[in-house]
Amino acid sequence: MQPKLWQAEETVSSELAFKLIQTQFPNLAPLTLELLGAGWDNTAYLVNKQFVFRFPRRQIAVDLIELETRVLPKIAQQLPLPVPNPIFLGQPCEDYVWPFSGYELLAGQTACRAHLTSQERCQIAKPLGEFLKALHSLKEEAPDDKLKRLNVEMRWPAAHQNLTQIKQLGFLSHPKHLFDLLESLKEVRNQSQHKVLCHGDFYARHLLINSKRQLCGIIDWGDVHLGPPAIDLAILFSFLPQEAQADFLKAYGPIDKNTEQNALFRALYSASLLAVYAHDVGDTDLLQEALFALNQNLNNISPLEHQGNRDIPNSTNGQG
Repeated sequence: MQPKLWQAEETVSSELAFKLIQTQFPNLAPLTLELLGAGWDNTAYLVNKQFVFRFPRRQIAVDLIELETRVLPKIAQQLPLPVPNPIFLGQPCEDYVWPFSGYELLAGQTACRAHLTSQERCQIAKPLGEFLKALHSLKEEAPDDKLKRLNVEMRWPAAHQNLTQIKQLGFLSHPKHLFDLLESLKEVRNQSQHKVLCHGDFYARHLLINSKRQLCGIIDWGDVHLGPPAIDLAILFSFLPQEAQADFLKAYGPIDKNTEQNALFRALYSASLLAVYAHDVGDTDLLQEALFALNQNLNNISPLEHQGNRDIPNSTNGQG
């Protein structure tokens, strides 16, 4: 049986995490430790109610941790919202052969746990657009997209397989519509040579929401890279209702039709994959968020062959 993409290669127990942090950062004593959760790439612990320490679960995440520690300190002060700024850099040792890192806890809860209403999503469309505009305008060194995130030809079969699995689970309200939408995107190719600094994994689980239901931070930057802005702009279709798109684009700027189509495919691919993942690991909050994207947002978008002109401007401001 083929291993799942999110299957851990190394799991750091609370006992091991305690030992590693206590040994390498004795100034944090007396130490308290609380499991925050485990994602695809890292296991996270809350330390002393003040710091978040993240330990890679897979070999690929080692490079991501190191990338965060290089890039985030350079861009943290240039962005309109708080982002993690690693201040503890754990070193490989006999007990754990990979590096790890820690940063000060950012306030807020993830958007998938906040269970935002459509109206609340509309209210954060403008700050989302402002954040991505600022990020995509930065001139910082980062690796190119080695994972081919916008390679439709390569990722289309996986998207179809994921949709099929979700349909079999009975989670789709209008499966034919989503399959038609996916089919209409089959020939889409990225035509833009323009590259920007991308978050790379910009979705609800990495958006922080405060007690006033406002966007208050962006976390998990291991996928940061130079690539087409459509990778991050998928948030336009996966997270925001259609009535919020105008406010987002007023803040971000217009995007061209090819960027729009690539962002749409990325949103459909990511939402279907997240639904499969969330169901597999029993994350009901994330599953609800993925199904919101599929059954409400993406379900309202017509397949390309049936689309006329939409409200998204068919022009570019140098960002897409």
